[in-house]
Amino acid sequence: RGIAETFAAAGASVVVSDLELAKAEEAAAAIRQAGGQAHAAVCNVTKEEDRVQLVRTAIERGGSARLNTVPW
Repeated sequence: RGIAETFAAAGASVVVSDLELAKAEEAAAAIRQAGGQAHAAVCNVTKEEDRVQLVRTAIERGGSARLNTVPW
Protein backbone atom coordinates (compact mmCIF):
# COMPACT_ATOMS: atom_id res chain seq x y z
CA ARG A 1 0.00 0.00 0.00
CA GLY A 2 2.79 2.40 0.87
CA ILE A 3 4.41 2.02 -2.52
CA ALA A 4 1.09 2.66 -4.29
CA GLU A 5 0.58 5.77 -2.15
CA THR A 6 4.08 7.01 -3.01
CA PHE A 7 3.58 6.50 -6.75
CA ALA A 8 0.14 8.14 -6.63
CA ALA A 9 1.51 11.12 -4.69
CA ALA A 10 4.08 11.54 -7.46
CA GLY A 11 1.26 11.72 -10.02
CA ALA A 12 0.97 8.11 -11.18
CA SER A 13 -2.34 6.38 -11.71
CA VAL A 14 -2.13 3.15 -9.70
CA VAL A 15 -3.92 -0.18 -9.50
CA VAL A 16 -3.98 -1.58 -5.98
CA SER A 17 -4.50 -5.33 -5.75
CA ASP A 18 -5.14 -7.79 -2.97
CA LEU A 19 -6.59 -11.25 -2.53
CA GLU A 20 -9.60 -9.49 -1.02
CA LEU A 21 -11.31 -6.77 -3.04
CA ALA A 22 -12.39 -4.94 0.14
CA LYS A 23 -8.76 -4.43 1.16
CA ALA A 24 -7.77 -3.21 -2.29
CA GLU A 25 -10.80 -0.88 -2.35
CA GLU A 26 -9.85 0.53 1.05
CA ALA A 27 -6.33 1.36 -0.11
CA ALA A 28 -7.53 2.79 -3.43
CA ALA A 29 -10.13 4.93 -1.65
CA ALA A 30 -7.45 6.36 0.67
CA ILE A 31 -5.31 7.25 -2.33
CA ARG A 32 -8.26 8.94 -4.06
CA GLN A 33 -9.11 10.87 -0.87
CA ALA A 34 -5.54 12.18 -0.87
CA GLY A 35 -6.05 13.43 -4.42
CA GLY A 36 -4.50 10.52 -6.32
CA GLN A 37 -5.85 8.25 -9.02
CA ALA A 38 -6.37 4.63 -7.97
CA HIS A 39 -8.28 1.56 -9.07
CA ALA A 40 -8.79 -1.60 -7.00
CA ALA A 41 -8.45 -5.15 -8.32
CA VAL A 42 -8.33 -8.70 -7.02
CA CYS A 43 -5.14 -10.62 -7.76
CA ASN A 44 -3.66 -13.86 -6.50
CA VAL A 45 -0.04 -13.51 -7.63
CA THR A 46 0.41 -17.29 -7.50
CA LYS A 47 -2.01 -17.60 -10.46
CA GLU A 48 -0.71 -16.63 -13.88
CA GLU A 49 -4.15 -15.68 -15.18
CA ASP A 50 -4.59 -13.24 -12.27
CA ARG A 51 -1.21 -11.64 -12.95
CA VAL A 52 -2.01 -11.29 -16.67
CA GLN A 53 -5.37 -9.71 -15.89
CA LEU A 54 -3.78 -7.31 -13.41
CA VAL A 55 -1.30 -6.11 -16.04
CA ARG A 56 -4.12 -5.72 -18.56
CA THR A 57 -6.11 -3.68 -16.05
CA ALA A 58 -3.12 -1.44 -15.31
CA ILE A 59 -2.48 -0.84 -19.00
CA GLU A 60 -6.15 -0.12 -19.70
CA ARG A 61 -6.28 2.35 -16.78
CA GLY A 62 -2.96 4.09 -17.19
CA GLY A 63 -1.12 3.03 -20.29
CA SER A 64 1.78 1.13 -18.71
CA ALA A 65 2.53 -1.23 -15.86
CA ARG A 66 5.09 -1.20 -13.06
CA LEU A 67 4.63 -4.17 -10.77
CA ASN A 68 5.54 -4.51 -7.16
CA THR A 69 4.66 -7.61 -5.21
CA VAL A 70 5.05 -8.20 -1.51
CA PRO A 71 5.87 -11.72 -0.34
CA TRP A 72 3.54 -13.04 2.30
